[in-house]
Amino acid sequence: MQECSFNYELPGYKYEQIVAENIYESASPYECPSQDEAGLYEQIRSYSINVISRKDIKILSHLGCGQFGSVNKAQWTNGRRQMTVAVKTLTDSANTVKFLQEAAIMAQFRHPNILTLHGVVSAGHPKMIVVELMNNGDLKEYVTRMRPDPGQLVGDNVPHQLLDFSKQVALGLHYLSCRGFVHRDLAARNILVSNMTCKISDFGMSRDLADEDIYVSHGGVIPMRWTAPEAYTHKRYSTASDVWSYGCVLYEIWSLGHKPFETTQIRKVCNLLL
Repeated sequence: MQECSFNYELPGYKYEQIVAENIYESASPYECPSQDEAGLYEQIRSYSINVISRKDIKILSHLGCGQFGSVNKAQWTNGRRQMTVAVKTLTDSANTVKFLQEAAIMAQFRHPNILTLHGVVSAGHPKMIVVELMNNGDLKEYVTRMRPDPGQLVGDNVPHQLLDFSKQVALGLHYLSCRGFVHRDLAARNILVSNMTCKISDFGMSRDLADEDIYVSHGGVIPMRWTAPEAYTHKRYSTASDVWSYGCVLYEIWSLGHKPFETTQIRKVCNLLL
């Protein structure tokens, strides 16, 4: 990763090792989602996740497109309480089981740096996953907007913000590791930001750890610029491969949005990983 150089100083900042709290190390292991629709609904209900009525969701605006369909800003009426949320919608052509598996994965996590699942709309079509709304978009876009104008210097507070983002992502990843879970697609584009808080999201590619603490992939799209060598060459994913991806996220953060190996053709990136 030699395409982008950067140098930050934190005046008066005392450097010390960031140690994650051990409160999550005794947390219950992650439970692999069911492979059928009925089993997934049963799992989701067992995690005390809301089964939301469609009439309680009012779509406000379009935010973008996700793996399974559109993502919209919406208003959720929960009794007397109204909340602005993000709603992931399943398209008719998408896989219902995989869509609900993402909900079953998210339902198991409770951490300030992991995106919160509020509930699912399961009756009728389209099916929906209702999650917390992150107002500032993804981390890649956020740090890209922090780039100074040509000839200008980075603001004095920017390095402190970047360090805080780096720590928050590490804490979220530490929590997933303590739950025995591998994300597989950690990248700045899959981390959302709101009010200076980072939350890991997008569990569509994520998988649980096998007994031997690795996951053996059976194919699929691999995000090469963020993928550890052993994950690319042997399709074997682990917490260690997530840590490699975290290193790539650090590069994205501190380069203010540049991709790893940004000027290198993807085929050459593959060769570099061999």
